[in-house]
Amino acid sequence: MEEKDFSEGIISDGTPFMPLLIRNPKNGKSTIIELLIDSGAQHTLISKKILKDKLDLKAHDIIREISIQGIIPKEECIAYCPEFLIDIFINRQWLKQIRVVEFDFTSDHGILGRNILQFFNFELNFLKKTVKFI
Repeated sequence: MEEKDFSEGIISDGTPFMPLLIRNPKNGKSTIIELLIDSGAQHTLISKKILKDKLDLKAHDIIREISIQGIIPKEECIAYCPEFLIDIFINRQWLKQIRVVEFDFTSDHGILGRNILQFFNFELNFLKKTVKFI
């Protein structure tokens, strides 16, 4: 798959998105996805459909199960989700063996959280509707 630099995203309906190239480090299968940038999210969450269908991740690839909780601290709002290690190409570089959480989204999107954002500075320009790593 051709490598773009993946250093720019878009803002759609006021929501910043960043395209990424993700890869299963064991079998080399890869795909491009768009993730919503969420600096309040501790973890990066990717659609179950993408991880299973596009990267061919299996149950034996799960490294652990973690609990995910939203901003409402109620026990009934906790989801238990599998975590996987994948490679991510973002801002002209590969991040290898990065932890991502599988979540059963209704779309192919996901959430780009602080476990990846912490490595970069980026600029949100709402007037131009762009996201750019700097």
